[in-house]
Amino acid sequence: MHQPHQAPQEFIDRYMAIYQVGWYAIREHRYMRQVESGVMPPGLPMPRPPFIPQWDSLSPEEQRTNAKRMAVYAGMVTGMDRNIGRLL
Repeated sequence: MHQPHQAPQEFIDRYMAIYQVGWYAIREHRYMRQVESGVMPPGLPMPRPPFIPQWDSLSPEEQRTNAKRMAVYAGMVTGMDRNIGRLL
C-alpha cells in the first residue's frame, strides 16, 4: 500500500467501529478465529512489541486518530480488492 492512504468514506465507515477497540484486542480476536478454524495452533505465544503502546495508555484523541488511520487503510484495501476483482 502506498501513501497517502485514501478510501471512499463508505469503506472507511465500515471499519471505524471495528478498530476503535484497539490493536491488541483486534489481534487477539483474529488469532482466536484462526485457532477455531484450525489455521493456528492454540496456545501460540503472541509477544507484544515493546515499541507499540498499550491502547489504554493512549489519550482518547490518539485512540480516535489511530482507529481512523487503521480504518482508512482497511478501506483502501477493500477498494483495491473490489476494483482488482472487477478488472479480472
